[in-house]
Amino acid sequence: MKFSALLFLLLAMDVGARDPFLPAGAGRCPAGNAVSVPWRLQGIIGRPDRFEGWLISLSGKRLHVSVNDWPAGAGWQVKHIDLRGITLTDEEACHPPQKLTFKGEHLVKENRVGADSG
Repeated sequence: MKFSALLFLLLAMDVGARDPFLPAGAGRCPAGNAVSVPWRLQGIIGRPDRFEGWLISLSGKRLHVSVNDWPAGAGWQVKHIDLRGITLTDEEACHPPQKLTFKGEHLVKENRVGADSG
């Protein structure tokens, strides 16, 4: 008897009707495909095992980020950082990952120990 009551309670917690043919979470995504990442990439520092980055918001506020950070209130998570850029994913998985990169290869500098500087 207790088991059936517990089972009923667990099933009753998720009573929202949804289309079984839509992927889970599809109802939470806003209509349209416009993706708005509210930052620009300002810089990256570190080593391959621990890169960190700096983002700048449209209002000029700087953010220091690491992998798995959720910059405040924007709904994007930092998934990957390398010398070429920062990859972000949105929390609802409504859009493909977005990569913030530098404009122009001349801005990317790699410091290699023992590299020939000639």
